Amino acid sequence: MKMRRSVRPSLGSSTQAPHVPVTKLILLLSAMNLPLLFAWSQPAIIEGRRCVTSPRGCFIARCDHNSHRRRSRCRRTQLRAQGQGGNTMHGATGRTKRIRHSNGVPPQPQINGGRDHREEARVRKLKMKEAQLVEKLLFDAVRKMSRGKHSVVPPSKLFPSVRKCNAALATFGDAGEFRRALKLFAQMKRSASLFSMFSTVHGETYQSSDGTGDQSDNHPVLQSIDLVLEPPKPTLVTYSTLMSRAVSLGKPRVALRLWNLMRNQPNFYSQLVSRMNRKKRDGRTTKRRMDQRELKRLEQEYDAILPDVICCNTLMNAHAKLGDHATARSILDAMIGEPPRAGARPHHEGIPPTDPTVVSYNTLADACKVAGELGAALEVPELMVRRAVATGDASLLPDEKTYTILISTVARKRKDGRGARDVRSGGERDPDMAFALLNRMINEGITPNGVTYCALIDVCSRCRRNDLALNGLRIMLKQKSKASLASRKKNVPMYHQQVLFNEVGAWTAAINACGKTGRIDTATRLFRTMQKFGVKPNAVTCGCLSDCLLKANPIRITETLEVLQYMKNEGLVPGEVMYTA
Repeated sequence: MKMRRSVRPSLGSSTQAPHVPVTKLILLLSAMNLPLLFAWSQPAIIEGRRCVTSPRGCFIARCDHNSHRRRSRCRRTQLRAQGQGGNTMHGATGRTKRIRHSNGVPPQPQINGGRDHREEARVRKLKMKEAQLVEKLLFDAVRKMSRGKHSVVPPSKLFPSVRKCNAALATFGDAGEFRRALKLFAQMKRSASLFSMFSTVHGETYQSSDGTGDQSDNHPVLQSIDLVLEPPKPTLVTYSTLMSRAVSLGKPRVALRLWNLMRNQPNFYSQLVSRMNRKKRDGRTTKRRMDQRELKRLEQEYDAILPDVICCNTLMNAHAKLGDHATARSILDAMIGEPPRAGARPHHEGIPPTDPTVVSYNTLADACKVAGELGAALEVPELMVRRAVATGDASLLPDEKTYTILISTVARKRKDGRGARDVRSGGERDPDMAFALLNRMINEGITPNGVTYCALIDVCSRCRRNDLALNGLRIMLKQKSKASLASRKKNVPMYHQQVLFNEVGAWTAAINACGKTGRIDTATRLFRTMQKFGVKPNAVTCGCLSDCLLKANPIRITETLEVLQYMKNEGLVPGEVMYTA
């Protein structure tokens, strides 16, 4: 019996695995009868008599699995699909041939490829199972409490603790299931209100109506979660968790609604203070502002909701995402306790006096960046220095993240077109302020990282100054060379000794800046040169270069195929930029 030769199925064949969306580049290559060099993210699939794998291996059609030779060949195909033994591609004869890697080491899978990734995936899976169990327990407890008007709450442990519920809210929020987290939050509020109503009506003498109280503690499913007598009443951690997840998911207005909901709670500290400090004397009402010590005592004795610095930073971050830097500044003034500035907004309601951190000031600078107000952002380092001198806390001084945000604010368009622009903001095509901030940063003894140079080069790209973008890249290389000379290692090239954090981002920004201004040859040269300096291009770098090559006139097919071949050899999975190109 003759062996059937390996045949590559066509794009419309029903025998191949589910493939990624067909882009303009794939259609172009297929029309020119060029080999299809990339298609990713498809694991090996064995279906009946056919064995189909991702292009990291090869396509084998109609494998009978009868002879030992065919079984071993199918096994080799699966190993190649999993990233072992190098990559393969199809030749003109339909057979598979090995592609040698440039470094001699086969690429390792990036997604769940190591022990750390597998361990993180296992931990996330366990947290999700625990969160689902907490959700089920709380829903069952609320269902038992609201069966009818004759139903009573059994005096047994029915509810998961508020700590477990907060952890479940964080798990759902991190997984992107924010609506599910909101439903769990609603059940927490409902259970607290029902329990309070039943406790008021029945006191301490209510009994179980169906005998479930004796069985709840011995149930095997309930033993995995610590159950308590009282329902999980939302606390400050509950609201802070929901607000932070809402901001991270791009829903700052939802975070503001949650803040207003928390501020209207009867156990919020301002509500308690207003009831305790109002004394009627001669028909007048007097108010007194409490200090931090009195507020802490109020939180311990009356179980009051007292916003801490994390909650205040989250609220500032929500306003920062909306570009409302004036409200963010009013929150910071309320935290410090300074009187309102002339012409500025009054203090934000519900903010207690608390000590801000460097995150608070960086969040204010980020709000100015989103609003496009460089003049207001330049006041942030002065505020940080003034606060550090007043409190003696050196951690409040500006750091590399502060200056990175300030550099990124340069040459941005104003979000709100109303009103006059601050004269300190400069022009929208002037990158000089970015280099001045970089020099100030270096003079203060702060070492820029790759993110800082990425922001600097991005400013030059917005100003259409690719020459200054390349100058920023040279400044970064000089910094690397000085650091390498200070700590010389044997048998290691100079530029490979000190690799900055996220240095690949600076190279990507430089490639993007050159590509947008039409310097395609320079962008391609940077892509080939960055590997000599110890920096490997990632999927974003390849996507930016591919976008520039495909938009060039005429289209650079040869260089694009080289980029795709590099991604195939390194095992890089294309992102959204590659498909939108």
